[in-house]
Amino acid sequence: PGQTIEVPVVTVGQENGSVPASVKATINGRVIGAGQKMSGKTCANLGYTNLVSENITSPVTVNLTLGLSDYVTNSVSLNVMVTIYPCPIGFQMEAFSCECDAQFRTTTVTCSIEYENITHSESFWFGPVNNGTEMALYDPCPFDYCVSGERSIPVDELDQQCSNNRSGTLCGQCRENYSLVLGSSRCMECSNNNISLILAFAVLGVVLVLLLALCNLTVAKGTINGLIFYANIVQFNHAVFFPAPVEGYTYFLSVFIAWINLDFGIETCFFDGMNALWNTGLQLAFPASIILVIILFCYVASKSSRVSRMVGYFNGTAVIATLLLLSYSKAIVTVVASLAVVRVDGTLVWWLDGNVDSSSVGWALLILLMCLLFLTVILPFTVTLVFMQAFQRLSHRRIVRWMKLNRLQPWYDVFANPYKTEFYFWTGLLLLVRICLCFATNFSTRLEVGLYSVTVVTASLLSVAWFRGGVYKRWQLNALEWFFLLNLCVLSATTLLTGSPSVAIELSVTAALLCFFVVVMGQAFPSFYHWYQKVPQMKAFIHSKFLSFRAKPDDVTRMDVDLDTGLSYRIMDPGNVSTTFVELRESILDYPL
Repeated sequence: PGQTIEVPVVTVGQENGSVPASVKATINGRVIGAGQKMSGKTCANLGYTNLVSENITSPVTVNLTLGLSDYVTNSVSLNVMVTIYPCPIGFQMEAFSCECDAQFRTTTVTCSIEYENITHSESFWFGPVNNGTEMALYDPCPFDYCVSGERSIPVDELDQQCSNNRSGTLCGQCRENYSLVLGSSRCMECSNNNISLILAFAVLGVVLVLLLALCNLTVAKGTINGLIFYANIVQFNHAVFFPAPVEGYTYFLSVFIAWINLDFGIETCFFDGMNALWNTGLQLAFPASIILVIILFCYVASKSSRVSRMVGYFNGTAVIATLLLLSYSKAIVTVVASLAVVRVDGTLVWWLDGNVDSSSVGWALLILLMCLLFLTVILPFTVTLVFMQAFQRLSHRRIVRWMKLNRLQPWYDVFANPYKTEFYFWTGLLLLVRICLCFATNFSTRLEVGLYSVTVVTASLLSVAWFRGGVYKRWQLNALEWFFLLNLCVLSATTLLTGSPSVAIELSVTAALLCFFVVVMGQAFPSFYHWYQKVPQMKAFIHSKFLSFRAKPDDVTRMDVDLDTGLSYRIMDPGNVSTTFVELRESILDYPL
């Protein structure tokens, strides 16, 4: 209804020649066109619009009768059978014509039943529900799933409103033969040839641990605490600060922020057929592998004195605490994302994939796993750091002794080391802030809510840190903390005022990157010099461990100890010129020559 049907007509006289005439059109006796003049020289297309006189919900067929005017006698009529279909998605019947659906009554939406498309420049998604019988509209479209800017969407190809080869409800799934990639929300044609990337991620984990240990970039020093908080908050609002498409230098900055958050950052196909459920679960693969290694290492250290000494030698407690803090934000984002639900036309669906509803078994298992992670890891870790001082003061109480919280004292010392005594809770406070801002960003229908929250919270934290003379013992660390909080506050406020983060995000992240480079250089040179001084001792230590397996009891004639190195020397039989080093663990015994 509302579309124009054109019928090619020519009027012919009694001698079969074309003659001028006036054509009249009727449907079931109802006149829809009268007095349409025909020149008689050529065939003309006569257009008719009002073909129905009532609202229809199913296809109907009408008889369009074309005849000459009433004053012409013995004229022959032309009958044309026309099938009329109900209004398509996005339209509704009004005055026997298809007009914009009531949900589209905004100034930026234009509906054309003639061309069957809907033109708009807003951020909403619309599509069919209830087996295509009704239309649902949700605002805003999740993340960068929808095409931005003004676009015309054909009602028979609604997937054209989706970007990055996406489709379905809320543009939540990939099109056929496409798979979701790691590091972004894009869908690409993938294969199963990249599963070997697991080994690459394992190597990256080892490299990360070595970098933190060798450069002494740990929470015990406090030099990267502000940067971690800054990168976490920027990543929470990634869809706002890095709107698609992200290219060039901005893409490099987005990768830097992603890596600080232990995210992939770079678009990578993992396997064919990966969807949002698999992608969300795999987000925790890298942090989880690091945490499992940490747990295994701590267990082995508790059973072996050698491993325990090695942990102290490499400042292992501080490195492990830093890895936990780096993994914290990733765990929070994954938990919140798995629990994010929206209501589309009365049906609860998943925010990351609108095609997954409450009846999905895979989604239920993911929610169960994330709830266990939150209750067993995230919540205890947060509560412990927030109430760290209180637990220390109540260490003499029976319940505290029963919980054996005194075993956590080395971890308390690591997190509290750079802070003033009255600000031991600062790390725990920032963990709570992360949780609140993550929920504000993911559970609000407007992206601006996250920016308002970031502006207010960072301004409050900056005020407290400034007027109390800083939260750290050293003024250099206080300067770093003030810089990152101010940087974050200015970034969010500027984005709110201008509405475009392109320039602000480049300046902000560039300043953070330069500051990080200066910190790394400042930490790396003293650390490398420190490790350089330990090289001879490390060589002797490794050499002794390697050659101890080759020592033979009957080769030993005498054993002495070098008090400077702590190593024992076995003097071999004159017939055997090899020398073996072993570590002395028992009392020194002199063997007779």
